Amino acid sequence: MLGACTTVPKVQTRYSPSADFSDVKTFAVLPMPTQITGAEPGVMVELAAPAKAAIIADMEAKGYQQAPVETADITVGLHGELLPRTQVINTGYMPQTYSDPWLNSYPYQQQQIVRNYDQGTLALEISRQGKLDWVGWSTQKRAPGATINTDNVIAGIHEILADFPPDEK
Repeated sequence: MLGACTTVPKVQTRYSPSADFSDVKTFAVLPMPTQITGAEPGVMVELAAPAKAAIIADMEAKGYQQAPVETADITVGLHGELLPRTQVINTGYMPQTYSDPWLNSYPYQQQQIVRNYDQGTLALEISRQGKLDWVGWSTQKRAPGATINTDNVIAGIHEILADFPPDEK
């Protein structure tokens, strides 16, 4: 979710079964983090204002009004991280002939493919009276060392908040 991604984002949400959002009228956005784990220092200088604006726009589009943290019904917090990952794919036995040092010939060879990537996760947490009631997050694979794209982060925020509030059961 953090830019230059190589996969389609997967959005997931979880919420407290006791959470009731039917009477929520106001929200506040918590201060943006100053750092994203695994990202270059200072990336939040570029991301903080657009990310906060995207959260405010989405929440207002849902009919909620922005309020000070002290009086808001719910608070929205943003978190992100980039973690290096390695994927090993065993392709099984391939029809290739090779010989060992004693000149024995083998018709099949096992092959493995190793891929390194960063896994970016963008999470939004919604709390009420200090209790976490809802969390939505998006994860994507991205090329190692790729720069974080502000437009992708904003799109991720929109996709995550599309699932808030949860449907009533």
